[in-house]
Amino acid sequence: MDSSRSTKHLAAIVVLCLALGACASPGPVSSDRSVATAQDPLSAWTETAEKQAILEFVDRVTVAGSSDYLARRDRVATFDVDGTLACEKPDYMEVAVAAARLCELANQRPEDAQTSIDQAACDGDFAVLDAQVEEVLLEAFADEGQGFYTRYVERFLATARHPRFDRPYGQLAFLPMLQLVDFLRENGFTVYLVSGSQQGFTRSFGASVLDLPPAQAIGHAVELSFSAERTDPLIRQRSFRPPSVDGAGKAEVIRQRIGRRPVLAFGNSMGDLEMLRYATGGEGPSLGLILVHDDPREYVYEDQELIDHAESFGWQIVRMKRSFAEVFPP
Repeated sequence: MDSSRSTKHLAAIVVLCLALGACASPGPVSSDRSVATAQDPLSAWTETAEKQAILEFVDRVTVAGSSDYLARRDRVATFDVDGTLACEKPDYMEVAVAAARLCELANQRPEDAQTSIDQAACDGDFAVLDAQVEEVLLEAFADEGQGFYTRYVERFLATARHPRFDRPYGQLAFLPMLQLVDFLRENGFTVYLVSGSQQGFTRSFGASVLDLPPAQAIGHAVELSFSAERTDPLIRQRSFRPPSVDGAGKAEVIRQRIGRRPVLAFGNSMGDLEMLRYATGGEGPSLGLILVHDDPREYVYEDQELIDHAESFGWQIVRMKRSFAEVFPP
């Protein structure tokens, strides 16, 4: 986790930009995958065994007459978001969104009415925010309509710039992963996002970055109440609804929301273990993949426990430094 003076300074600029409305007007996040071709739909991947395993798996389950052929209704793929599809450092994007909103609210109150998390939000002090992360996520948008939250996330993704990469957060999805999602969809897969981040964030990310419909984005649900007096009637409360979309909760929510067992799952942390085991524990064809962050072009960190499980279960271990010819879209 980066906590340098420059990171805090840039985080404060992000907050100020959003608060003053000075950022560029939000538009659709760039989805240019023009480097991909029909001959090589995964052109941002290097020629590794992992890439070949993906191509061979898709071929096996989509070619009529194959012994592993799957009908379209059975081609279900689930992806974690933070750290799998997109950069999750120096902190999760949904925490950066909450920090921006908390600082906006703090600037509207007298200084003596501000809290420690207000100050941490304005300073970009993610260590303090992470220590109270549930309160941060809930307080930032408490009593607001859920529509307000999702629109705020869309604006943040389009306008707020990452402190290290100086590009909008919405452009921090990994190009090889964007190509993979496109490739799966072109081959009849239904792709779902299954994230420990809250539902509103996951839906906004899915729509803005991947053009996924809301029904295909699953996240941790905030309690909502209905107010007939509000034009944005679903009002955010200060609690989450169980189960948490993490660990065993991911498998359970997939069962509840999708109703079909995935045949492909991609994650990057132990919070994805049960999702991966659920996807690959059936009798038919399946593919489990994990992403290992070993590349200084992004950030270097690993979940060795998940790597050990991947080796044990025969999942594909995608090492970013070796497998990603490019990291972010141009």
